[in-house]
Amino acid sequence: MKTALITGCSSGIGRATAERFHDEGWRVYATARDTDDITGLSEQGMETLELDVTEDGDCGAAVEAVEDDHDTVDCLVNNAGYGQMGAVEDVPVEDMHQQMEVNLYGPQRLTRRVLPGMRDQESGTIVNVSSIAGQISPPGMGVYSASKHALEAVSDSLRVEVADFDVDVVLVEPGPVETEFGGRADEEYPDAEDSAYSKLYTSQEERDDSLSRFTVTPEDVAETIHEAAEADSPKARYTVTWSFRAARIVRNVPPVIRDRLLR
Repeated sequence: MKTALITGCSSGIGRATAERFHDEGWRVYATARDTDDITGLSEQGMETLELDVTEDGDCGAAVEAVEDDHDTVDCLVNNAGYGQMGAVEDVPVEDMHQQMEVNLYGPQRLTRRVLPGMRDQESGTIVNVSSIAGQISPPGMGVYSASKHALEAVSDSLRVEVADFDVDVVLVEPGPVETEFGGRADEEYPDAEDSAYSKLYTSQEERDDSLSRFTVTPEDVAETIHEAAEADSPKARYTVTWSFRAARIVRNVPPVIRDRLLR
């Protein structure tokens, strides 16, 4: 039986992924900052661990707990994350730093912990959950996009670095997903009353409403993550929605045209 360590399981993609792996016969270690949020997963027969990806001690303890019981982590799913919204000028530096702590440094902390065991075993898969914002940077999402662009860059380098050890690194790239992510993201907007970008924040609400018809479910993303984990030779990237393919087209058009589209 293979073992998966999954972050951000309190809701949405993380929770659906834990349930999918469990249903498919994996031994699942589901994690969250507050284990009260994942009691239901424990009741389904999964192991649950407290894990704040911004804390080195938590990351080390989580991996050690798995390795003490089962030698190594067969699949690490770096899913925990949130979206820091706001015009770049409006976002305080400390908020940008926290965005990187969760969305970029957290996956790095856990990756460094699981790789020695994966190398010794000569197998393993690291799945990094990215976003459509890892391909394009819409106005009002520059800080969040920066964290996902960086995660994709790190993943591309890491994939080549660990290939000789038979370890796979995969990016799963969803577009809009029916989760609580949007509500959390709305909470991260700076106060728009005195902002020079108040018009941007108003249009952001309209854009979010228009994107809602293109969403997929967390279960759709979980299915893709599981597919990548089970593959003998997984692809470097798995897209989940057609909107992500459209984003790649937008990214590759000349900047002057891309800027007009984003505006």
